[in-house]
Amino acid sequence: MVTVTARARVNQDDPTAVVLTADQVWRGLAMRARARDPRFVPPGHRFRIITDEGDHLVRHVLLDDGHEELERITFHGGRIVVVDLIEGRQRSLMINTIETDDYRRLVLNFTHVTEFIGMEHGSPEERALAAHRLPTTMQLPAATLETIRELVAEGRL
Repeated sequence: MVTVTARARVNQDDPTAVVLTADQVWRGLAMRARARDPRFVPPGHRFRIITDEGDHLVRHVLLDDGHEELERITFHGGRIVVVDLIEGRQRSLMINTIETDDYRRLVLNFTHVTEFIGMEHGSPEERALAAHRLPTTMQLPAATLETIRELVAEGRL
Protein backbone atom coordinates (compact mmCIF):
# COMPACT_ATOMS: atom_id res chain seq x y z
CA MET A 1 0.00 0.00 0.00
CA VAL A 2 1.29 3.44 -0.93
CA THR A 3 0.19 6.80 0.50
CA VAL A 4 1.11 10.08 -1.19
CA THR A 5 0.09 13.57 -0.11
CA ALA A 6 0.59 16.62 -2.29
CA ARG A 7 -0.34 20.19 -1.40
CA ALA A 8 -0.43 23.54 -3.21
CA ARG A 9 -1.25 27.02 -2.01
CA VAL A 10 -4.37 28.23 -3.77
CA ASN A 11 -3.21 31.82 -4.15
CA GLN A 12 0.43 32.59 -4.80
CA ASP A 13 2.35 35.81 -4.24
CA ASP A 14 2.14 36.64 -7.97
CA PRO A 15 0.08 39.86 -8.21
CA THR A 16 -0.84 39.07 -11.84
CA ALA A 17 -2.35 35.66 -11.04
CA VAL A 18 -6.08 35.15 -10.73
CA VAL A 19 -7.04 35.05 -7.04
CA LEU A 20 -9.35 32.15 -6.20
CA THR A 21 -11.91 31.76 -3.45
CA ALA A 22 -12.63 28.48 -1.66
CA ASP A 23 -15.99 28.35 -3.47
CA GLN A 24 -14.32 28.65 -6.89
CA VAL A 25 -11.88 25.87 -5.99
CA TRP A 26 -14.83 23.74 -4.81
CA ARG A 27 -16.76 24.29 -8.03
CA GLY A 28 -13.57 23.54 -9.98
CA LEU A 29 -13.15 20.24 -8.15
CA ALA A 30 -16.77 19.38 -9.01
CA MET A 31 -16.08 20.20 -12.69
CA ARG A 32 -12.94 18.05 -12.54
CA ALA A 33 -14.87 15.10 -11.07
CA ARG A 34 -17.46 15.37 -13.81
CA ALA A 35 -14.78 15.91 -16.50
CA ARG A 36 -16.66 18.96 -17.73
CA ASP A 37 -13.58 20.53 -19.30
CA PRO A 38 -11.05 18.62 -21.43
CA ARG A 39 -8.16 20.21 -19.49
CA PHE A 40 -9.17 18.08 -16.50
CA VAL A 41 -8.97 14.82 -18.50
CA PRO A 42 -5.57 13.11 -18.80
CA PRO A 43 -4.51 12.44 -22.41
CA GLY A 44 -6.06 9.26 -23.77
CA HIS A 45 -8.57 8.86 -20.91
CA ARG A 46 -12.34 8.82 -21.35
CA PHE A 47 -14.92 9.35 -18.62
CA ARG A 48 -18.61 8.47 -18.63
CA ILE A 49 -20.87 9.46 -15.76
CA ILE A 50 -23.11 6.52 -14.83
CA THR A 51 -25.09 8.22 -12.05
CA ASP A 52 -24.98 11.79 -10.76
CA GLU A 53 -27.04 12.54 -7.70
CA GLY A 54 -25.51 15.91 -6.82
CA ASP A 55 -23.39 15.09 -3.80
CA HIS A 56 -22.22 11.77 -5.19
CA LEU A 57 -21.66 10.24 -8.58
CA VAL A 58 -20.33 7.09 -10.17
CA ARG A 59 -18.19 7.28 -13.27
CA HIS A 60 -16.66 4.75 -15.64
CA VAL A 61 -13.08 5.48 -16.68
CA LEU A 62 -11.37 4.11 -19.77
CA LEU A 63 -7.63 4.60 -19.32
CA ASP A 64 -5.15 5.35 -22.09
CA ASP A 65 -3.79 1.78 -21.83
CA GLY A 66 -7.24 0.21 -22.36
CA HIS A 67 -7.89 -0.73 -18.73
CA GLU A 68 -11.22 0.23 -17.18
CA GLU A 69 -12.09 1.52 -13.73
CA LEU A 70 -15.23 2.37 -11.81
CA GLU A 71 -15.10 5.28 -9.36
CA ARG A 72 -17.51 6.51 -6.71
CA ILE A 73 -17.07 10.23 -6.01
CA THR A 74 -18.61 11.90 -2.99
CA PHE A 75 -18.72 15.64 -2.26
CA HIS A 76 -18.69 16.69 1.40
CA GLY A 77 -19.65 20.15 2.63
CA GLY A 78 -17.89 22.34 0.11
CA ARG A 79 -14.42 21.28 1.29
CA ILE A 80 -13.84 17.55 0.70
CA VAL A 81 -14.07 15.39 -2.42
CA VAL A 82 -13.50 11.65 -1.98
CA VAL A 83 -12.79 9.46 -5.00
CA ASP A 84 -13.10 5.75 -4.22
CA LEU A 85 -11.83 3.44 -6.95
CA ILE A 86 -14.26 0.54 -6.55
CA GLU A 87 -13.32 -1.54 -9.60
CA GLY A 88 -10.09 -1.85 -11.53
CA ARG A 89 -6.56 -3.17 -11.21
CA GLN A 90 -5.94 -1.23 -8.02
CA ARG A 91 -7.86 -0.14 -4.95
CA SER A 92 -7.50 3.52 -4.29
CA LEU A 93 -8.94 6.25 -2.13
CA MET A 94 -8.24 9.85 -3.11
CA ILE A 95 -9.18 12.58 -0.69
CA ASN A 96 -9.07 16.14 -2.02
CA THR A 97 -9.48 18.86 0.61
CA ILE A 98 -9.67 22.63 0.58
CA GLU A 99 -8.02 23.76 3.81
CA THR A 100 -6.61 26.79 5.57
CA ASP A 101 -3.01 26.41 6.74
CA ASP A 102 -1.43 27.76 9.93
CA TYR A 103 -0.86 31.10 8.21
CA ARG A 104 -4.56 31.37 7.22
CA ARG A 105 -3.71 30.73 3.55
CA LEU A 106 -6.00 28.60 1.43
CA VAL A 107 -4.44 25.29 0.29
CA LEU A 108 -5.55 22.39 -1.87
CA ASN A 109 -4.46 19.04 -0.48
CA PHE A 110 -4.61 15.70 -2.34
CA THR A 111 -4.01 12.45 -0.45
CA HIS A 112 -3.94 9.19 -2.41
CA VAL A 113 -3.89 5.80 -0.72
CA THR A 114 -3.38 3.00 -3.23
CA GLU A 115 -3.14 -0.76 -3.06
CA PHE A 116 -1.90 -2.42 -6.23
CA ILE A 117 -3.78 -5.69 -6.62
CA GLY A 118 -1.48 -8.69 -6.99
CA MET A 119 1.61 -6.89 -5.67
CA GLU A 120 3.16 -7.69 -2.34
CA HIS A 121 3.20 -4.72 0.04
CA GLY A 122 6.62 -3.12 0.07
CA SER A 123 7.87 -5.23 -2.84
CA PRO A 124 10.37 -3.79 -5.32
CA GLU A 125 7.61 -3.90 -7.97
CA GLU A 126 5.25 -1.83 -5.79
CA ARG A 127 7.98 0.67 -4.87
CA ALA A 128 8.97 1.07 -8.54
CA LEU A 129 5.38 1.69 -9.65
CA ALA A 130 4.84 4.18 -6.84
CA ALA A 131 8.07 6.00 -7.72
CA HIS A 132 7.01 6.16 -11.37
CA ARG A 133 3.65 7.74 -10.44
CA LEU A 134 5.00 10.09 -7.76
CA PRO A 135 6.02 13.07 -9.97
CA THR A 136 2.58 13.22 -11.63
CA THR A 137 0.75 12.84 -8.33
CA MET A 138 2.81 15.59 -6.70
CA GLN A 139 1.85 18.02 -9.48
CA LEU A 140 -1.91 17.33 -9.36
CA PRO A 141 -2.99 20.04 -6.90
CA ALA A 142 -1.02 22.80 -8.66
CA ALA A 143 -2.16 21.63 -12.12
CA THR A 144 -5.78 21.50 -10.94
CA LEU A 145 -5.54 25.02 -9.52
CA GLU A 146 -4.02 26.31 -12.76
CA THR A 147 -6.94 24.92 -14.76
CA ILE A 148 -9.41 26.43 -12.27
CA ARG A 149 -7.66 29.82 -12.65
CA GLU A 150 -7.98 29.55 -16.44
CA LEU A 151 -11.70 28.75 -16.13
CA VAL A 152 -12.24 31.72 -13.81
CA ALA A 153 -10.35 34.03 -16.19
CA GLU A 154 -12.51 32.77 -19.06
CA GLY A 155 -15.68 33.45 -17.03
CA ARG A 156 -16.63 29.76 -17.06
CA LEU A 157 -16.42 29.29 -13.30
